Amino acid sequence: MGITGLYHSPGDRENAWLGWFGIRKGARRHGRGSEALRLFEEMAIARGYRFARLYTGAVDNDVAIAFYRSNGYSSEPYCCAEDPACQKCRVLIFSKALDGQRLIPWSNRNIHLTEQFAKEELGSVRRADR
Repeated sequence: MGITGLYHSPGDRENAWLGWFGIRKGARRHGRGSEALRLFEEMAIARGYRFARLYTGAVDNDVAIAFYRSNGYSSEPYCCAEDPACQKCRVLIFSKALDGQRLIPWSNRNIHLTEQFAKEELGSVRRADR
């Protein structure tokens, strides 16, 4: 039906990041995405995280953006001077407080997109070499 995951930066015990999130095309629009997102949030709460975070493209991504907003996430544009990748592509950071307290925005802290894109590119090259 779908896939989801939770990851965090080493030493960061406040922010759980949603990773590898997707619902198979035929299973969409039946509440399964919201259920998977809720399960991610429950895992994060059980592990003591205060905030759920994710990032996604800001261009031609209206369905995903509306989905995250309808599930209680707030968005902010990502533009970090330390991360050149945000100059190449427009990204939104979505956040949700999990502990009932006030949401603390991400505020353009580095999410290391440049490094992530380099790893993805290296993986693509390795797959093409096979």
